[in-house]
Amino acid sequence: MTADGPLGGVGKFFRGHEFHYARVVNESDDPLFDCESARGEPLGSAGLRKGRVMGSFVHLIDVEDDD
Repeated sequence: MTADGPLGGVGKFFRGHEFHYARVVNESDDPLFDCESARGEPLGSAGLRKGRVMGSFVHLIDVEDDD
């Protein structure tokens, strides 16, 4: 997570995948996630947040434990 929210705090890690047949026209709001590949390679940001509204094409599968 790039900011605190209902899914967790800044830096919370999730596992997921993304596939879609759409494109983002305007990315003027704050990003929701910083993404990386399964190999740890940076993929850039995904999703957007505006106030209390969040949206993303990412399908979350798992959350990394804090332990």
